[in-house]
Amino acid sequence: NAEAMRRLGTGTKGLFFQWDSIEQIDGSFNWENFDRDLESLQQAGIEVVGGIEITTMHIPARYQKEINQRLKEKKFPFSLEYYGAAARFEKELFRRYNGRIRHWAIIGEIDLLKHRNSYEYEHYIQRIKNCYQTMKQVAPKNTLSGIGCSGTDGNQLPRYPVLRDLWFRCGLSESLDGLGID
Repeated sequence: NAEAMRRLGTGTKGLFFQWDSIEQIDGSFNWENFDRDLESLQQAGIEVVGGIEITTMHIPARYQKEINQRLKEKKFPFSLEYYGAAARFEKELFRRYNGRIRHWAIIGEIDLLKHRNSYEYEHYIQRIKNCYQTMKQVAPKNTLSGIGCSGTDGNQLPRYPVLRDLWFRCGLSESLDGLGID
C-alpha cells in the first residue's frame, strides 16, 4: 500500500499503463484501477512516473484480427488505422493524467523482444515516434524516456548495440527526451 511505501522512504513509483488492459472491446477506456492507484500514491506524497508498455504483447484483442489477417497476407501487420488507434489511446492517456504525471517512460526490453518476431523492432520504433509526438501535442511540458534494454545488451561489445542503433541510426534521439534503460 502507498502509505507503507511512504513510511519506507519511497519517493517515486512507476505506474505501468498497458493499452490492452485499459481499452475495452467497444473502444472505450476503463481508467478506474489506474485512477485509484495514482490517487493513493499521490496522497502518500509519492511521485509517479508513468510507464507505457508498447510491445506487441499488449495490443487490445480487438486489433488482433486485422493483424493476423495482414500477417497471413505477408504484409507488415500494423496498418495506419492501427497506429491511429494507438495514438488515440495515448492522447487520452496524456490528457487524462496531464498535470498529475509529468514523467513517462516506454517500458520493455527491446533488445530481447526484437527476437520474438520479425516486426517487433519496427513496431517499437514507430510507436515511440508516434507516442512522443502525441505527448508533445497534449502535454508539452511532460518528458518521455525510453529504449529499455536488458543487461544483456550492456554486456555486448561494443556496449549497448541495440540502444545505439535505436538512438542514432533509427532517430529515436529526436523522439525521446532521454534514455530509460530497464
